[in-house]
Amino acid sequence: MSFENDRDTGRAVLNEHFADLIALDTGEVFSNLTSTDKVRGEHLFTAGEEAKSLYIVAKGCFAVHKPVGIGKRTQAVALLSTGALAGEAALFAASRHGSTMIAVEDSQVLGFPRHLLEELEQVNPQLYVALLKKTLRVVSQRLQKSSERLALIL
Repeated sequence: MSFENDRDTGRAVLNEHFADLIALDTGEVFSNLTSTDKVRGEHLFTAGEEAKSLYIVAKGCFAVHKPVGIGKRTQAVALLSTGALAGEAALFAASRHGSTMIAVEDSQVLGFPRHLLEELEQVNPQLYVALLKKTLRVVSQRLQKSSERLALIL
């Protein structure tokens, strides 16, 4: 599947949701992100797979499913839409995904491959740290929401 104006869609999402990082991008790292289209029901990644990229949802929506420990059953725990970060495990070497991401509708993601993240750490540490901080804020917010949901159950 191919979306019209993939680059324009990706650039618009980056400008809207990541303007602070774009301003630090002296080497135009963000222009080297990969664009991947996923049709409804298609997996972006699966729990247990090696984390190879940090993703930015450029268009559409993805459901995040966590294994529940009973056979191959999973539970949807979040929906990620335009501007959301996903696959943050890729920021850490030799890490694996703890969840499965499935397109809820025809969608597009921008991929920030691990090798580009490693290169970024060397060539533009200021941008790398800013990306880490943004990612940590997202992870912290998700953890807080999970804790709130758990508190309601208990």
